[in-house]
Amino acid sequence: MATSSNSSSSITVTRQTLAGEPRNPSAVDGNFNPLTVSTTGAGPVGALRFWQQSTTAGVQARQRLTITSTRPLRQVKFLVYDFGRANTTTGYSDALGVSGFTTGSMIRQNTTTPAIAGAGTIVSPWNRSGDWVAEPSSTVEVTLSNATADVTSFTLEYSNAATTPPAGGSEQWISISNMEFCF
Repeated sequence: MATSSNSSSSITVTRQTLAGEPRNPSAVDGNFNPLTVSTTGAGPVGALRFWQQSTTAGVQARQRLTITSTRPLRQVKFLVYDFGRANTTTGYSDALGVSGFTTGSMIRQNTTTPAIAGAGTIVSPWNRSGDWVAEPSSTVEVTLSNATADVTSFTLEYSNAATTPPAGGSEQWISISNMEFCF
């Protein structure tokens, strides 16, 4: 698909809570707000934060971002900060799944341990295969692509992948930044 350099596109981002609830949705650095302070692991100033919680025992908080473009997309790249796991079964364990891109979805981490597991789909989201210790090393780069450049909408679902979230509920976040769109 050929496009001129003066072509434009509008990108719309909408957020939906699927389970649990947003954490501090009206706070400056709360859910679906840009970070105003760069803190260890959470991402740079301006990164968009997903911050959620579930106060109900056994409920995995889950949010969805739907990103829609007025022009078809060939590829999207972005960074995910604080993508980690504290405990296999009862702690927080970040999971990220994507739908809308049929081929070429991948995640690349900036460290070799612990590895990324899962297929990156909503049913089999990416998550850590082991617990991590150093938050700054939990940044990953996601690349979504489709050779036919016909994607106009895709979703990102973020959740707690722990098999049994804490009895008193759980809270977790990730942040995304540096989104690049290729038409």
